Amino acid sequence: MTARALRIRSFVVVLVAAAVSVASPGAGYTASRPATAVQHLQRAAALVGKIPASKFGAGRRALIVREARVAVRTVRTTRACAALAAADDLLSALRAPGTWHERLVPRGLIARPLSELTSAETLLLRKAGSPCATRVKWTVRRKVHSGGQGFVPLPAPAEGNAQGVGPRTPAGVFRRPKHVGKPIEIGSGPLGGLTSASGRSAFAATAPLTFFRVTDLGPQNCCGDPKEPTTAIGKNVVWYTGNSMVALSTDAGRTFSYFDPSTILPDQGLPFCCDQQVAYSAKYNLFVWLMQYDCAVGTSSPPTNNCLVDSTGANRVRIAFASPEELMAHSIDPGNAWAFFDNTPQDFGEPASAWFDRSSLSLNDSSVNWQVDIMRGKAGDASLLAQVPLSDLALAGKVTVYYGFDPHQRMEVAQGLGSATYYVGANSMSQTRIVSRAANSMLLFRHEVDHSSVPNCEWKMRGTTGVDWYGRIGHWPGLVESATVSGSTLYVAQGAARSYCNDLAHPVLTQPGVFISEYDVNSWKNVDELWLYNDSEGFMWPALQTDGAGEVGIALHAAALGDNARAVAGFLTPVVQVKWAAPVGGYYLTGDYYSLRPGETPHSFVMTGESVQNDAGTQNMHWLYFEYGHGPAPFIAPPNVSITAPKDQANIKQGTVVTYTGLVYDPVWGSLPKASIVWKEDGTAIGTGPQITHTEATSGAHTITLTATNGDGKAATASITINVLAPPPAGSPIPWITSPPDSKSFCANSMDSQNHWYRTVQLQATATDPNNPPQALSYTWSDSINGGFPIQVSTDLSPSLNLYYSDSGGAYKPTTHDLTLTATNTSGKTGVTKIRLYVGWPCIG
Repeated sequence: MTARALRIRSFVVVLVAAAVSVASPGAGYTASRPATAVQHLQRAAALVGKIPASKFGAGRRALIVREARVAVRTVRTTRACAALAAADDLLSALRAPGTWHERLVPRGLIARPLSELTSAETLLLRKAGSPCATRVKWTVRRKVHSGGQGFVPLPAPAEGNAQGVGPRTPAGVFRRPKHVGKPIEIGSGPLGGLTSASGRSAFAATAPLTFFRVTDLGPQNCCGDPKEPTTAIGKNVVWYTGNSMVALSTDAGRTFSYFDPSTILPDQGLPFCCDQQVAYSAKYNLFVWLMQYDCAVGTSSPPTNNCLVDSTGANRVRIAFASPEELMAHSIDPGNAWAFFDNTPQDFGEPASAWFDRSSLSLNDSSVNWQVDIMRGKAGDASLLAQVPLSDLALAGKVTVYYGFDPHQRMEVAQGLGSATYYVGANSMSQTRIVSRAANSMLLFRHEVDHSSVPNCEWKMRGTTGVDWYGRIGHWPGLVESATVSGSTLYVAQGAARSYCNDLAHPVLTQPGVFISEYDVNSWKNVDELWLYNDSEGFMWPALQTDGAGEVGIALHAAALGDNARAVAGFLTPVVQVKWAAPVGGYYLTGDYYSLRPGETPHSFVMTGESVQNDAGTQNMHWLYFEYGHGPAPFIAPPNVSITAPKDQANIKQGTVVTYTGLVYDPVWGSLPKASIVWKEDGTAIGTGPQITHTEATSGAHTITLTATNGDGKAATASITINVLAPPPAGSPIPWITSPPDSKSFCANSMDSQNHWYRTVQLQATATDPNNPPQALSYTWSDSINGGFPIQVSTDLSPSLNLYYSDSGGAYKPTTHDLTLTATNTSGKTGVTKIRLYVGWPCIG
């Protein structure tokens, strides 16, 4: 396990332990007598105020103390739900690693305030009731499996699977919009639109919307419709999914290869079905890929896997994850890059006949956020609202799923970064339902906010063949189709029909459009609304996303009556801009969703689309891949270069054949040719390509550089220093360290009386001498911490040393320990050997 994985594991263990301490007050602490919520909060605030400032992260103590006072004041003066939210904010902040010095959660120090806050929360939750909030549950840690290649697909049901459909959204209280604004012309702009943080991006407000890349993936020659494509990009690798196929690009979307999901991951008893989605976490450098399988065969006659037949058993939703580097390394056999875990309704306490359908997937700074409809489930369990820590996936060990339920189906998970999670749905055509969970919180809060009524009648859009390609909107007219969060603002998109069913004589829109509502997640007020519509073209299937600069983008499909749906790309903030993305549409039935994900630059997105093209006389559906953003193509930049092995300051014996490994990726060119990747030692070329071998024949310190140059002539260089150790002179002792190996990483798991973390490491060494046995030699070990002055730490040949972790470098940077062993014989001659070890921030186990 890598040092990074060990650090993440310790972080997860600390968070879980903190959560457990909240669920079961720890440290043997019990309140002396029953107390009110106010008293519990007062005690918690007093305890927080007594915590030494040295325990808090920079600038955090004043914020936490102020939050504690606000919680006490709020619980005295407001309703139980608002008081519960204030208490939860404080409790969540105390659980957050970033609150504390060296980013550690001091469990012993905060057990008592956490206990008090938990008691207050329990009382307030009982008083506020489930309309305000519900507790989060969690599953037993789920085993992660590895993928592979060459799996044989199971046959899908012959009759195909139709969509599981729940109840229609009620009209609710009728609120006719005061105005719907002016029509939006595709290709025009920028235009005024939704409110956004002033000055968030002056560049984006004036720069034109530009397509950086448009790629035709070609026909699939497979499978049915609708395709429902989604895509994501990370480090020049693109994973592209649909209902039945996937595609991979390792050159930033220039070219793609198609794959059958059932041949790269095992079906394991259930045929692969549909509803794939993908997203990429830049923070954890992971793609997360979600896919749905058909149901188990039940007691029907004839037997079937079709989930719509009541007598079938449960199905599964699989969540897989892989790094861009693994996908690039396994571009021919991508199954070997993926690990995965499976989820069935029964894992969450649902009956044996329940099944999952139509997932929604997003990633934020800390978690995979997943919503899925539950069909034939328990009463009141219409949606599963789930989260998986990204740190669990990074460890690729066992996975915990935190979850709750909602009585509404089609609850979309908001896109965008940040630490909070928002599930968004429609109570009615005039009210939005938002379920929120703060980072480190164990509560799901519910918020219901009114807005203008969304028109709910007259949706049809017929294409060139007469097919109503917008027909699937009839399953859930007016429900939330996408949402994203930027800062403290939540943006929600819903499809809007032409008319209200109770007033067909007075159409609101000439053609179907998109209704955007905007909510402040602090006050939970509707702060703005926008109607995207055009008198000639219908707009539908919106997908929202937030880019790295905080701008909100939108992807949708549009067409005039009698024409076929085409992909449209755009921005909603800081100004509205929309452009046609594809010249040709598709006359097939469109799916229930498309995707929009962040691009490779702060002002860009990647999205999907479809077109029908004539391939040698045959009309075929083609998938399309787009990357767009503000301004000219931002890709004229140097590649990203790093040396992954050996580590900096590695000690190498003279004459050793060393394998040098680098990581090179380019924002535009993807993987670069071998000849453009050059290794040098002290300025002299020693090889080309991402990995080389070289014999180190000369002792001393040497500088190793790796330089990569892309097709635009932009170059980038990374360098390390290695120490080549010469053998000692004749007649000198020859010591060597046998364990642990050079450059090994450890994670600190012990704390001394001064609250300093360390790891006890057993060193094994031996020595030979031409004239003396080993026991006649004397030994000295010295330790240079983070390049500091060497300090003698032992005179044993094989000592056990406490190697301390210091966070002086910040950002979880491991502490380096350069250990030197000197052996001296009776003639006074010496031999020296060295080793460098790394100690990461504390973990348990």
